[in-house]
Amino acid sequence: MNWYFPKLGWWASLPLAAYFLGGIKLFLMAFNLEVGTERTEIVVGIYLYLAPFLLFLAVIGVGHGKLMEKREALRLRD
Repeated sequence: MNWYFPKLGWWASLPLAAYFLGGIKLFLMAFNLEVGTERTEIVVGIYLYLAPFLLFLAVIGVGHGKLMEKREALRLRD
């Protein structure tokens, strides 16, 4: 995680990784339930649990894309 989030130190990366992996574990446990309303409600709840992290990744992706465009423009200009 330190490579993808360079401003985060080692200790700050651990809670972020635990949050994400905890969500994945909950998602996998939900798929062991029988198909029905209860399973659908749990999957929606897990998605809402993971939504802030997924939004965070999307914003970082947009920022990275803009940074790469600027670097490419500078490289082509030189």
